Amino acid sequence: MSIKTFSIALAIALAVALASGLAGAGLAGTASDTDRAAPPAAVAPMTNLPGKQSLISSYYKAKVYDEGHYKVGEIKDMLFDQKGTITAVLLSVGGFLGTGEKDVAVPLDSIKVSQRNGKSWLSVHVTKEALRDAPAYVYDFRTAQWQPKAG
Repeated sequence: MSIKTFSIALAIALAVALASGLAGAGLAGTASDTDRAAPPAAVAPMTNLPGKQSLISSYYKAKVYDEGHYKVGEIKDMLFDQKGTITAVLLSVGGFLGTGEKDVAVPLDSIKVSQRNGKSWLSVHVTKEALRDAPAYVYDFRTAQWQPKAG
C-alpha cells in the first residue's frame, strides 16, 4: 500500500471515528466528567389523574370572546418557558374568511374561562381596537419560533 493510499485510509478512518463519537485509541481525547450531562432522574408513572382537568387540546382553535360576547378571535398557539409555564397565548384576530387576519399575543391570565349554557366560554378583557393596534407575530418554520412580523 502506498503512503498516499495509507494517508487517505487513515483520514477516512479518523473522520468516521470522530463522526460516530468514538475516541479510538485516544485520538479524539475524552470528555471530562464535568463535560457530561447528568442523566435525567427517573420518573414514576402516575397511578391517578388530578380530579379537575383542563385539556390543552380543548383550547387549541377555541373561540375567544370579548366581555360583550362578541367573538374577537381564536387561540392559535401557546408559548411555554423552560419551566413549562404558559407565558403567552397567540390569538388569531381580525379578518373575514381568512383575509386580513393577524396573530397577536396576550398573557394567559388575561383569558378567563367561565361557564355559559353548560359550556366553557373563553373571554378576554380587550377591545377590538387594542387587538387591531397590537403588534403582529408570525411563525417561523425554520426556527420553530414565533417572531415579530416585519413591517
